[in-house]
Amino acid sequence: MRRSRLRLFALVLVVLLAAGAGYWAGQQFDSADDDNEIEPSEPLTTTTRIGTLGEEYPAPISLEWTQDLALPFLGETGVVTALRSDSGSFSSVESGAVIGTVNGTPVVVLEGEQPAHRPMEVGITGIDVAQLQAFLVSAGFLMANDADGTFGEATAQAVQDWWETLGVEDRNTVPIGSVIFASDLPRLLSTDQSVQVGQFITTGAPFLVGVSSTPVASVTLTDIQEQRFLVEGAKFYASDPNGAEVEMTVLASQIRDGTNNIELGLPADVFDRWSFLISAPGTPARLRGRMVVTPPVEGTIVALAALNNLTDSNAIVRLASGDEVVVKVVAVVGGQAIVEPLDPGEVVVINP
Repeated sequence: MRRSRLRLFALVLVVLLAAGAGYWAGQQFDSADDDNEIEPSEPLTTTTRIGTLGEEYPAPISLEWTQDLALPFLGETGVVTALRSDSGSFSSVESGAVIGTVNGTPVVVLEGEQPAHRPMEVGITGIDVAQLQAFLVSAGFLMANDADGTFGEATAQAVQDWWETLGVEDRNTVPIGSVIFASDLPRLLSTDQSVQVGQFITTGAPFLVGVSSTPVASVTLTDIQEQRFLVEGAKFYASDPNGAEVEMTVLASQIRDGTNNIELGLPADVFDRWSFLISAPGTPARLRGRMVVTPPVEGTIVALAALNNLTDSNAIVRLASGDEVVVKVVAVVGGQAIVEPLDPGEVVVINP
């Protein structure tokens, strides 16, 4: 009996020791796990500031007028005694303007589609006479009811009065070569580069040159520039040699000589004051230009990585305080954005 009690006591002791050992091991394991846990890191933050964002690049612009008119001298061979301006220098010419003189007699440009192919004097009838009469009426030398396409006495008197204002006495006819009819006046005209003061000019020689009133403006971009900037609505600005700057609109894009050639449009009112840039028809003028991708904007600047749930122009900014602010994105340049309303000096959370 005593021996059985000793065996039972020993068995209980063994069980208790095993349970104690297991509890101690478990405590040690839990302690090791606690030691290996990583403390959560603080979020990355940045501070907003006041500033200006904008993006623009130099963009040299080509400006080219196309020749669309060439008229010969139809008068008798003579000497060029004066010119309105240097040959090859284009300017806006109105109907009735003196383009030059040959043998001291004015050569006048008038509005008209049909060439002045014959002398005009009393008794003749035709489109050329009607064109002459239309000018005389507009200039106040002829009554409208006398403009019937026939060169009569009233027209002869009007012609004489007109010539006298140009310094020519006692002439009531229009000799061939004294008038050149040109269409679409006023327009950009110049005497041909071969015409020089003091030189002979013969019948049929090149005399008057006209160019398109609307020049073709263009800028060359790389594929990357075109794909990015034009999609983003970039605007172009051109500066003439005097520093005057105008905005140009994008009209079309085409591949020319393996490059992306962007055709630009100019406001109509700049053509005349930029006509001095024409060196020769078909030879483009080079203008200083710039391409504005993002106009300069002033406001609160925040890192682009701080914008959450960016949709259209709205986003959410999380402050370090835990608050969230809904903002409107006004401009984005590189990795920064201008947003409103958000005060400068706010500490915001950067997204990981």
